[in-house]
Amino acid sequence: MPAPVFGTMGVNPGGPINATTTLSLFANKIAFERCDFGLASAVGTIWLVLLAAFAVIYVRLLAAQ
Repeated sequence: MPAPVFGTMGVNPGGPINATTTLSLFANKIAFERCDFGLASAVGTIWLVLLAAFAVIYVRLLAAQ
């Protein structure tokens, strides 16, 4: 029996009613548990845009110093 993918890494499974689920884990659950790859790719795209915006802001603040 294979080990659970996220159980060995110590990732929080989401807390009560998925209150602390991260976007990446949420996208994984949607894609592979509900087989809704369209919604999972939309969540992944939103996650990419948020991270890119954060990176741009961070680099600009760092360059201003």
